[in-house]
Amino acid sequence: MPEIIYKVALLGPTRSGKTSLISSALAEAQDFLIGTPAKFKATGSTLKRIQENRQELDGALAAGSFNPGALAGSQDLTIYDLSLSVGKSILPIHILDYPGGWLTDVTPEFEEVENWIKECNILILPVDAVVAMECRGEKENIAARHRLNTAAIEDAVQNWARERVQRKSPGIILLVPVKCESYFSDHGGRRDRSAELRQRVLEKTYKGALDRVRGEGQGSQMLSVFYMPVDTMGCVDLVTADWEKAPDNELECHARYRVRGKGQRSVLGAGDLLVAIAKMIAQAEKSAERNFLVELWRWITDEDKALVAAIKALSDRPWGARVTKVL
Repeated sequence: MPEIIYKVALLGPTRSGKTSLISSALAEAQDFLIGTPAKFKATGSTLKRIQENRQELDGALAAGSFNPGALAGSQDLTIYDLSLSVGKSILPIHILDYPGGWLTDVTPEFEEVENWIKECNILILPVDAVVAMECRGEKENIAARHRLNTAAIEDAVQNWARERVQRKSPGIILLVPVKCESYFSDHGGRRDRSAELRQRVLEKTYKGALDRVRGEGQGSQMLSVFYMPVDTMGCVDLVTADWEKAPDNELECHARYRVRGKGQRSVLGAGDLLVAIAKMIAQAEKSAERNFLVELWRWITDEDKALVAAIKALSDRPWGARVTKVL
């Protein structure tokens, strides 16, 4: 039996908080698995990367202020190696991080990435909530779309949606605003601007991408989109968000935060990434189609009953209170 790997694609610009999002998902998912023998963890070089990210975040919080721009970013192709396991039975979950700038560049890895995306049933689109929200006037709005690479992401999303329909294989897009602490009041925030954030992301910034998914789906039940805001820090408040010229002569948003209370990191919303994966896998149990998900479910069923039980328990878990179905 060849190794089974569940592939996920993560599309977003560098410094949009992707490593912090994966780190947050790993942290919150542990609470979801309490009382079960299952483990969700990073493996290989990913574990070191996640540990370094946690150390950077903890160091910033200990200083009493937080400047996301000071965290290390990467323009390299990255695959996060994660796994959901029960005993010796392991389901590898590999998440490919495709830097947003590459969406418009021809690189040696482009074909590899394109094929990976075609095989994915889950597409994660991280959105820097501050960039989306704190833009005023024409120049800043244009700069926000440039920094979020919205035009290139629209093309990538359309190609992915078309592939899913042609393969008759279901797909989920997770639209994930990150760094949402200052826009929700349900997790220590002082103001509730969640409705404004939702409107900006869904009806303005990513409206083009959503319209293309609707067009490719043509009313079918094959494609779904979920809006999933995440607090990746949970203990910070936005102080300033200034747009300044970057070395590329384009405007760039520089956000600065103050740390709340003792500066204890408190993630909210990221664990639903694992729930989404489980729901996608488990639905193949009742599928009449022959596709990768069906083959994956059969492999898991043959592999270990406890692993099956863990996936079903996660798939039966209700979405978090912030999650809404868009399509």
